[in-house]
Amino acid sequence: MPRPWTAIALLLVVATLASPASAKRRRSLLGRPVDAVEVFSCGFDDEKWDINYDRWPDRWTRHEGPGYPHYVEIGIDEDASTDSGRRLRVRLDGTQAIVASPPIRVMPKFSYSLELKVKIEQAPLSKVFVRLDYLTAEGEVKQAIRTDPIEATGDWVTVEVGPIRPRDPKVDRAIITIETERGAQGDLRGEVSIADLWIGRLPSLDVSANNPFHVYTDPRDVVINCSLSGIRERDPEIRFQLLDATSHEIGRQGATRLDGRPIVEQKQLIREETRLASDIVDGVGNHSVGFEGSTEWRPRIEEHGEYGFYQVKVEMLSRETGRVMYDRTITLAVIPPPPTAIGKARGEFGWTLPTADKPLAFPALEKVLPLVGVNWVKLPIWFPEATPERGEQVIQFAERLAASDIETVGIIQHPDLLKFEEPVIGAPPEGYTAANVFGGDASRWMPLYDHIMTRLSLRIRWWQLGGDHDTSFVGYEDLISQIWDIRHKLYRFGQDVGLGLGWRWDTPLLPAPRSWEFHQLTSNPPLQSAELESRLAGVDAETTRRWVLIEPVIDDPTLITEEARHVARVREFVKQIVAAKRHGADGIFVPSPFSGSHGLMTPSGKPGELLLPWRTCASLLGGAEYLGQLRLPSGSENWLFRRQNGMVVMVTWNDRQTEEALYLGDDVHIIDVWGKHTKPGRQGHRDVVPVGPMPRFVLGLHEAVARMRMSVHFEKDRVPSIFGQEHANALTLRNGFPQGVGGQLTMFVPDRLHTARGGVPRASEQWTIATPGKDFGVGPSSEYRMPIEIRLTDAAIGSQPIRIDFDLEADRADHRYRFSVWRSLEVGLGDVTIDVASKLDERERLVVRQTMTNTSGRPLSFKCYLHVRGRRRKRAQVFEAGPEPDIKTYTYANGRELTGDPALGIEPAEIRLRAEEIDGPRVLIQRFIAAP
Repeated sequence: MPRPWTAIALLLVVATLASPASAKRRRSLLGRPVDAVEVFSCGFDDEKWDINYDRWPDRWTRHEGPGYPHYVEIGIDEDASTDSGRRLRVRLDGTQAIVASPPIRVMPKFSYSLELKVKIEQAPLSKVFVRLDYLTAEGEVKQAIRTDPIEATGDWVTVEVGPIRPRDPKVDRAIITIETERGAQGDLRGEVSIADLWIGRLPSLDVSANNPFHVYTDPRDVVINCSLSGIRERDPEIRFQLLDATSHEIGRQGATRLDGRPIVEQKQLIREETRLASDIVDGVGNHSVGFEGSTEWRPRIEEHGEYGFYQVKVEMLSRETGRVMYDRTITLAVIPPPPTAIGKARGEFGWTLPTADKPLAFPALEKVLPLVGVNWVKLPIWFPEATPERGEQVIQFAERLAASDIETVGIIQHPDLLKFEEPVIGAPPEGYTAANVFGGDASRWMPLYDHIMTRLSLRIRWWQLGGDHDTSFVGYEDLISQIWDIRHKLYRFGQDVGLGLGWRWDTPLLPAPRSWEFHQLTSNPPLQSAELESRLAGVDAETTRRWVLIEPVIDDPTLITEEARHVARVREFVKQIVAAKRHGADGIFVPSPFSGSHGLMTPSGKPGELLLPWRTCASLLGGAEYLGQLRLPSGSENWLFRRQNGMVVMVTWNDRQTEEALYLGDDVHIIDVWGKHTKPGRQGHRDVVPVGPMPRFVLGLHEAVARMRMSVHFEKDRVPSIFGQEHANALTLRNGFPQGVGGQLTMFVPDRLHTARGGVPRASEQWTIATPGKDFGVGPSSEYRMPIEIRLTDAAIGSQPIRIDFDLEADRADHRYRFSVWRSLEVGLGDVTIDVASKLDERERLVVRQTMTNTSGRPLSFKCYLHVRGRRRKRAQVFEAGPEPDIKTYTYANGRELTGDPALGIEPAEIRLRAEEIDGPRVLIQRFIAAP
């Protein structure tokens, strides 16, 4: 075939591929939204993008200047692996580069989605980003969306941005920018390529509430607004759903028809709009007619417990196909007023706002921060000397927070950190640390901060050098004198300020006296609750103020469901706060509250799932003193705190759902992490508190009773496993009442294998505890000691729960305090353990497995006897047992007779193992119920 015919054939193929039908098919294959309208595409082909064949894409620009040398080679290359067969390649040559597309026509009533391919080769030290900017006709950037660093795989990676709607009505164009950022060293042979850029116009679905930050105090005030723009159908159906914190539906509104209206642009339909600025070439003529409309919904949240964290999901369904075309979910929180009984106290709870008044402006922050229990706010402060109005804004913000008893902490750091498009999470980049800024010649940094300190240091009393994760001063030579020098230069007028700096948990604190007042303790990776407990216990609270960060990280692959992960996130969050409170942390800060829906707030300033748990902890535990722990009958974890007004609060949870039945006080109520109030059940004089994996707060505990409970202990925590002899011990306690008390005290050892009718444990027949008498009296806040004698009869070894019942007369003549205390005693010396388990084998025989371990350091021998009522006694001998497990097995025929049958009302058999020490006085007993 002659060459001209070849060219014509190729043009026909190209025309075929560009036809609307094939374009729709191609979009579908690529996974793009079916109703996306292409407004821009760039394949760097010669016919459209390189008309003069100079290997530079027409109308594209590159950044040149300091740090961006002109010798970096950027040009179009052939590449058969791309859709267009071309790519734009950047050869880094050890430095960095920025290239940008021409302006692309966009309209604020639509959303836009960007897609392109990026390939990064031999550039491990560089970072590559894609940015989509929305601009006005004057070139002012109103909105910038920047990707995370793109993974350098050496192959093509598809990068997607959006869909995102321009927020500002003045926006009329968009620019795509590809940025390469040089690392500490340059990539000499590094290459970055881009290809097949595409922008599609999509309908816009906006869902919002009638409150700028979606935090309410009355659920009846919530109104959800759904606004659609650019949709193709005039009257689609809109469906609203109310979801709880675990995304389970708890309410809905049936599908509502939207009565749309045509979009009017300058009083004309946007059919092939052509009245554009002359410098916009791309994207023109791709804005066909669309419709817009809005509707609203008032969810009946009060029917679902009123207070809590909720999500509202809105779906748009096509009336033609019934298919869900778009959906959007927003979050909101309804917070209860703090209980009137708890009073108001100055707390330790604070937020760090790494981007100052973004995403919420100062007026919105002034409203939301007092609502959610914030006592401290850290704020990066810097502004050019030529813009003093910013300083006035900060002063007014700090003064309004002070009126709500919120203290402001000024963060002084590298000024350029506030220019970053995204907040710096973690340690600042090299060159931006506080030590880098303030550690050198003061003549370099004083001009940057002199005007700020002159204006603000008399208004703000607390300052921090660097951000929360900036530990650059750790290890600094002669640090104390260096900070004295920095302090003198910053606060040279002698202001009474508190100064702090970041410090690593794994680095010992410098000895006092120091030139700063607090340490902002941090770690990478963040400390979780168990580590936080350990670290705080090792830091001397008497010599320094300790400020800690709350940063829960949940990465448990065994948590399959979202509900389980949600519970784990909330519980770890509360556990970190409790750990900080237990060890007296002076500041408890969330370093990045606007981190996402699984944090306190979303990046757009709406509630996250941890906002209400934070607020509940802050309002109930702020300023409280840690008292200790109780031993609860069902073993739930718990911690007691005393608020400044005398109210005692217990935080509790359990890995399983259970109930704790015990007397706690005369006016007890329960608050869950969402702030919902309930009253405990009653069981005689006992309160019945439901406890489960999600933390709960129990308010109104009787302080004197709680203190007395925590003081009770046995002088000896072990009883020798020697039967028929009295073993001396004593019970001690401290009177928690400010006046003398008297009454009766009895001890109850429950039988762990059997219960009486009604589920009440019956007394063990193997224990006898003799006391001088039941009656006792003790003076105000005084110690009391009761001697006891314990006699055992075939008592099982190991830990045995002991219940001590009190019946006291104290401060009220017409009222007696009846409560129980749970403790335990260990039977045996603990150097020999016996574990026993049973199971049915394939022949229906009951096989009992006995495992004995001896850690005494000397060999021991035992005669072992296994007793089952109605069966012949079995025996075995353990010879010279040592630290390695000694295993014996016993077999009973017709095992089903021993394991019982609930359907027939046949109870399983009790099995008793007796191990008698050869040439020794000890007898070790184990009892258990036969299990299949």
